[in-house]
Amino acid sequence: MEIENKIKKARAWVDEEDYIRVVSHHDVDGISSASIILNFLKRNNKKFYCSLLRNVNRELLNALDCDEKLCIIADMGSAYIDEIEKLDKRVIILDHHLPKRESKNESVLQINPHLHDINGSAEACASTLSYFLANEMDLISFMIAGALGDRQGSEFSGLNKTFVDEAIEKGIIKKSFGVTIDCYDNSNLQRKLETSIAPFFKDISGRNGAGEKISESLKGKSEKTVNSTLLLELLKQGCREEVTSDLLGYVYSLPFRNMNSNELLSLFNVCDGLNMAEVGLSMALGDEKSYSEVIDKKEEYYKRALSGLVNLEKSGAIEKSRIQYFYSDNLAMSGLYASISMNYFLDQEKATLALTKTKEHLKISARGTRHLVKNGLNLAIALKEGAERVKGNGGGHDIAAGATVPLEEGVKFLDTTDEIIVKQMSR
Repeated sequence: MEIENKIKKARAWVDEEDYIRVVSHHDVDGISSASIILNFLKRNNKKFYCSLLRNVNRELLNALDCDEKLCIIADMGSAYIDEIEKLDKRVIILDHHLPKRESKNESVLQINPHLHDINGSAEACASTLSYFLANEMDLISFMIAGALGDRQGSEFSGLNKTFVDEAIEKGIIKKSFGVTIDCYDNSNLQRKLETSIAPFFKDISGRNGAGEKISESLKGKSEKTVNSTLLLELLKQGCREEVTSDLLGYVYSLPFRNMNSNELLSLFNVCDGLNMAEVGLSMALGDEKSYSEVIDKKEEYYKRALSGLVNLEKSGAIEKSRIQYFYSDNLAMSGLYASISMNYFLDQEKATLALTKTKEHLKISARGTRHLVKNGLNLAIALKEGAERVKGNGGGHDIAAGATVPLEEGVKFLDTTDEIIVKQMSR
């Protein structure tokens, strides 16, 4: 079945129900997806109950054990198609992670871009699919935030580009090119650099006073000169061209609170990083108190993220043949730490794994680069196979994936995953 026909069928299922169970992921794409779905259901006078999950493997099936006859799952589900097909209810899966297979059960609609020759790590995310389902153009704000949060670039391609171009043509959003520094203090250039997470300026980000020298040297210079100088600084610290979009890229003016795309992405990052996903969802549904709460927490999030990154910059990672890894006591920020560190100050030729210990398990957030993917890296396969060999589970995308394994099997998992990636990169 073509993806358009699946979407039409999904809308028909929604029309038939009064009360719908919604389950989504706890990250930016998951929050954005749920924001779209719940606004869509609310406008169509549907009742709903929504959960945002962090530990997908343990909590998803429990969340689906409910009385509702229709469940919508966003940003997860494809990895659990076998279990979901056994449920006695209709299920709509809006997932962009690598699927096991197409659904064989007529009660399960698996809408996954990979099943339709669309790249789920670059051309469509769960927010894209949720927007496709909702068909409400003003909800494009959340689709863009989700795609940016999933690092699918600001110059969109594929299905993302189709929807964004349509919204631009209709005058719903506007697109401009400019500085995209992700920081919490915009008062002057020095503070921008010192409070910037992405780009992460080595020996400057997260350090008060460290940006004074370069800022003074750029006083009175043109915007073009400033941008060129900062870009050169990133190249000097070894950054690949693919991450320079963190400095300069496309920014979109959005209908949601008249924000731009960077501002909304920043607020959803706060919600993810400080375990406030439900607050972010309430904000997206128009709750003023929730919006104020997220704004009040913004500086705390950035300071906590920068502190972790500075510590990692100082300590470095443990290296193996094709992976490098470090331990993080902050599960919510482990993916951020892995992504930023490998792009800005660790070895960019090795996949980066952030490890978080719980009482019984080791949780892994892994990140790669487009460069590594072009040279054979597929983290979804590597983490899935590596985890399964030690009775764990894993999956995701070629460029970003996650896994959970028994704590006592951590060393074996790392050795096995490294061997798998060595083989991938030698083909």
